[in-house]
Amino acid sequence: EMVSGIYASRDNESEIVLFDIHTGNVETVVTGTNPYGLAIDSENQHLYWTDRGSAEIFRTDLDGSREVVLVSSDVEIPSAIALDVDGGHFYWTDCGNMTVKRADLDGSNVETLLNSADNIEDPLGLVLDLDNGHLYVSDTTRGHISRANLDGSEFTLLATGLPNPHGIAIDGENGMLYFACWSESGSVPGGAGPAPRVG
Repeated sequence: EMVSGIYASRDNESEIVLFDIHTGNVETVVTGTNPYGLAIDSENQHLYWTDRGSAEIFRTDLDGSREVVLVSSDVEIPSAIALDVDGGHFYWTDCGNMTVKRADLDGSNVETLLNSADNIEDPLGLVLDLDNGHLYVSDTTRGHISRANLDGSEFTLLATGLPNPHGIAIDGENGMLYFACWSESGSVPGGAGPAPRVG
């Protein structure tokens, strides 16, 4: 059965919920210790998520069944997660060990793509531009947004001096990158800038 709706992690409630967009009902599909980042594989009906409490990365079916631990080794504070289903990988940021990593969809063949040697300190937001073969990362401590190829090569700083950049999204068709920041006053201003492509 096809599951549809909006998935959200509620770390204060230690759960992932599904909001039915037609009825408004809220259903708990996963109970974790501190679920954070989410990613949906609609083609294979899978939900991927990072859990900061258990320091692991999980996958279930979209209804919460058949839970599998994908990665549990060398994980500290996993944050954002993103999928490249056709390429056979998922990607995630880890604020604890200051890395951006990827693995096969079954959790095998973990690779470190970016780390502190690449001017990465507190990677939080992550988005993939699969059409152009890029990943984008926000770093809250360094206050920058960077880009690299999907294998971690050609690391480039795109924007610096930002007040705690967090979530990021890309409009590849129009070449725009959007991001949200937390300022010192606690407000959440938005931002947008061009997402230049490397030919």
